[in-house]
Amino acid sequence: AKNELSMSVCSGAFILAQLGLLDGRPATTHWGAVPRLKAAFPKVQVKTDVRFVDDGRIVTTAGVSAGIDGALHVVQRLLGDDVAWETARYMQYVWEPQESAALPAPAKEALRALIFNDADRAVSLLSAQSAKAPKDVQILSRLGRARLLRGETKTGIQTLESAVALGDVRPITL
Repeated sequence: AKNELSMSVCSGAFILAQLGLLDGRPATTHWGAVPRLKAAFPKVQVKTDVRFVDDGRIVTTAGVSAGIDGALHVVQRLLGDDVAWETARYMQYVWEPQESAALPAPAKEALRALIFNDADRAVSLLSAQSAKAPKDVQILSRLGRARLLRGETKTGIQTLESAVALGDVRPITL
């Protein structure tokens, strides 16, 4: 009850349901366990055909691979898009998060270019975004890192310093 966030993978939803933590809440589990979860815990709002359900304090996921999506979603929620994408890249996991207000399509395309080391494309896309939003610290941070990746040490550092001067204190920028 005091946890900031609890997450289950696959049939781990049954443990949360047994504790009463899913009563009246949406949740999911492995497709093969959905009928059993519905029957055993009628107060749970069981969702099907979704990879995970985020209900604020509780995240439940479908099967094991959906657990990876759920875990990356939690990383995204707690640490931001950049860290989640870098984590997926490090794992060599093809992650396609749902588009959100925090990461609209143009930002997703630019972040993908940065994470996959396409420095020229990342600088091009992020420069265009920065021209439209010159005080957006997240765009400046990404642009600075892209410039460093492209070998533009001086301008990359200057861009990162601009982000910090505007208040960006995230470790990824610092």
